[in-house]
Amino acid sequence: MYIILRQLPQPDILRGAGLACSSWRQVATDEPLLWRHIDLAAANEDAPPAWPWAAMGWLPMACAAVDRSASRCESFRGRVDFDFLLYLADKAPSLRSLEITSWFSTMDWFTTDQQQFVDGVIKKLPLLEKFVVSSGRFYGPALVDHCPRLRTLDVGGCGMTCCPIGKRRGE
Repeated sequence: MYIILRQLPQPDILRGAGLACSSWRQVATDEPLLWRHIDLAAANEDAPPAWPWAAMGWLPMACAAVDRSASRCESFRGRVDFDFLLYLADKAPSLRSLEITSWFSTMDWFTTDQQQFVDGVIKKLPLLEKFVVSSGRFYGPALVDHCPRLRTLDVGGCGMTCCPIGKRRGE
């Protein structure tokens, strides 16, 4: 079952592929290896949703995927907000790769100071090796100072010039 579910997009598993039968549900909910690498990026995240409520389901899906990883999540790719980043940092101590494809609300960054970001997120991710931001705001020096294993830093999609260390570091 694991091999079959591994072939499906993770959003499909979260939306109900696990409802096919009890054995599928058991693997979908109780197999942390299935959720070690989480990819919830939508193909059309940059396009405005057809209905305002269309994007509302991302947070419960992201939290469920992280919970199902049972603290074994090594990579996350998808939409975030500041509160979800706090949740991810607490629940995924082994995170090595973080690819932020979009921000649900950019207001988080304007009301969150750099120290909250460092203490709440960055200091909890010492194993981080890859950090990619496709949109949003980025606190560059904090990440570099607190993630000694960082090999790839790509903030090429960062809409604001807030990263004094340049756009890319290593690759």
